Amino acid sequence: MGLCEKIKAITSHFTKKMYKSEQKTCDSDINEDQPLSTENITFSFCDIGFLTSEDFISLVSDELKVPYDIVEKGIARIVKDIRKDVICCVEYPYVDTYYRDTYYSFYSRKHSYQSRYCFRISFFSNIVNAENFYEHSDFTNLFYGYMVLRPTVRRVIGYTFLSPLLFEKQEFVCCLCKKNVSVYGRELSITGFPFCGQDGEALTCAETSLIMIMDYFSHKYNKYSQLLPSQVLRILSRYSNERQLPSRGLPSEMLSFVLRKLGFGIRIYTRQQKIDKDCPYLVNGDKDDCLYQQNGDVGTCHYLLHKGEGSCPRQQNEDTDYEVYSDEEFKRLLYIYIESGFPIIVCTSDHTYLVIGKENKLGEDNIRLVTINDNLRPFELINYDDSITSFIVPLYGKIFLDAEMIQIDEVIKSLEEELRKLDKQENSTEDTFKIKKDNTEYIYRYFLTTSKSYKEFVTQAKVKDSRELFVSMAMPHFIWVCEMIDAKMLDAIDPSRAPVSNIMIFDATEGNSSSNYFIMAKLSDRVIVRTEDNSLYRRKNYKQFKGIKDIFYTFDRNLKGKHSKWQE
Repeated sequence: MGLCEKIKAITSHFTKKMYKSEQKTCDSDINEDQPLSTENITFSFCDIGFLTSEDFISLVSDELKVPYDIVEKGIARIVKDIRKDVICCVEYPYVDTYYRDTYYSFYSRKHSYQSRYCFRISFFSNIVNAENFYEHSDFTNLFYGYMVLRPTVRRVIGYTFLSPLLFEKQEFVCCLCKKNVSVYGRELSITGFPFCGQDGEALTCAETSLIMIMDYFSHKYNKYSQLLPSQVLRILSRYSNERQLPSRGLPSEMLSFVLRKLGFGIRIYTRQQKIDKDCPYLVNGDKDDCLYQQNGDVGTCHYLLHKGEGSCPRQQNEDTDYEVYSDEEFKRLLYIYIESGFPIIVCTSDHTYLVIGKENKLGEDNIRLVTINDNLRPFELINYDDSITSFIVPLYGKIFLDAEMIQIDEVIKSLEEELRKLDKQENSTEDTFKIKKDNTEYIYRYFLTTSKSYKEFVTQAKVKDSRELFVSMAMPHFIWVCEMIDAKMLDAIDPSRAPVSNIMIFDATEGNSSSNYFIMAKLSDRVIVRTEDNSLYRRKNYKQFKGIKDIFYTFDRNLKGKHSKWQE
């Protein structure tokens, strides 16, 4: 029996029962023992409520040979916060690129039979239905993406690409990319973020995070390509001396190794671990009497003896090539890279997932993170907590200035000194200019962006006096921007958009940690730029333009949200 006949009959019965509406029914009876045809692709439209009905879950469970409770749990996780004014198009059989690759590299080698085919469920506004599907000329804001159900017995949710518009709660900003999709013969486009569940055998959360982050970059930039599961195995074969299947997960070092091989400039940030007060290796709860410090001899460390080689806190991070950061600095750096519009791989002690955005507020305190986490639904908001032990940032290869290298206080001190020199040269009688006003608390907002994007932002802002200076200033492709915002302004205005007191722009391609990375700054009543003289040594000089009192507002081009109508 075809999917169309089977689903339409079930849908009709369900709809009449739950919504007391009339639907066309097929003449054929439902034969649940008869498998669905794979000779023709069939489509059927149904209400969103039908996806969680016993009839549909049983249909999927029987066809994919996946336990009923696994199908039920997987679907419920995705659809729990979906808007009610949505209609679904169920498609079978569907060939999913990622599952088919895993099938031939792993599942097809098993003795037991496993299907190659998946279900695909596409989501539309309820304005769309089977009768008028081909009459719509524009599916903008009518098509919300799709979800794949694959025949894997531990996790049924396969590759999924959804728009935030599908969900009721949208009070956040995040990374988005555009994808072209063919549904029911129509070429459609959707702006969203890829999502996929681990299957528990060939793919764990670590491999899934790698594949999804590369799927995002492949749709965002022509420079990158999709990463298939089998390609991950080939890359890791150069790193590991053990077999890769079934997967046992990947540590952060392996994740960064794969991304580095794919052309990224990787930065790993690790949070300093605290000693547990309830640790059995503490004597009477006294840190100074910790057993692993006995006699200063790591060789007799009780922690090492019980936990195994390499687990001693005294040995941790000694042989690594990355630094360890305090809780406060670790959190600050995480939010900086989120503001920069990078999807970030986040690692805990037992899980790996992506952070792709944040709540639509300024600052770092009590601001939730937007995640792509296969234990949750797409775009789920979570609180920042100490469970995050490290994160990986996939930077463009020519970005050499890392976030922690920017010493803003030193830059401000240096600029104020240069301003005093310039005022003295100009015989100015004005009071000494201060970038940080007395009795004012500032919020510092750092982010990476491209000079092209920032200049476009400036040209569309109402900043006529300083516009020409920004546009004509030579800048590298990538720049760091620091916005200084008066904390008092956040209480009186939109918390996602505020006037900026001072703006400083830095060269992201400068690897020197000195203030040599400064390019220009827009201060309260002037613009200061760095220039070069015509000497052989091209010495750095500064030039200021006074009387410029344009008001800039916070930059909002890196992360997408309601302000961009959820478009890329």
